[in-house]
Amino acid sequence: MKKIRILIDTDLGDDVDDAAALMLALGCPDLEILLINDGSGDRSGEICRKWEAQDPRVRYIEQENQGQGAARNLGIRIARGEYILFVDSDDYIEPDLGSLAYDCI
Repeated sequence: MKKIRILIDTDLGDDVDDAAALMLALGCPDLEILLINDGSGDRSGEICRKWEAQDPRVRYIEQENQGQGAARNLGIRIARGEYILFVDSDDYIEPDLGSLAYDCI
């Protein structure tokens, strides 16, 4: 089965809450969301742990601040699946993006 992984860099605090909600609402049957905290000193960790506890499709990972590239590389290494979508926590994603992408692959 096709698996889509979404990696979200969580360095913008409360924006990660909206981003996680948008990603979980995507019409994608097989989804994993990796929330990667790259050393953020705000509420990102608390928010991400809440999402991880609420939904089994969410995995939360923390690392010391190494920059966006290192956070994404970590996500690539630990993702379980074939396809990866990179999303920043302040990005807006159309609600049908997951189903459209899934239908294309």
